[in-house]
Amino acid sequence: MLSGLVPVPCAEAHEAEVFAVFQIPGSSWPGDAEVQEQAEGCVDRLEGYAPEAVNDQKLEVFYLHPTEQSW
Repeated sequence: MLSGLVPVPCAEAHEAEVFAVFQIPGSSWPGDAEVQEQAEGCVDRLEGYAPEAVNDQKLEVFYLHPTEQSW
């Protein structure tokens, strides 16, 4: 589990939700630009997970990703 993140059941009130997890290909650090490009696919993944959420103006999509130090 990521530090500071506490999982809760979906039926309970929550402020965030993990809707996609994916691997970044390669065995060496691909660089910040590549990591960010891969993460941009999160919006596409959201559309498949909850299509009505894509148009919700109150919704913010953010991603947690590796850094060069954590790679």
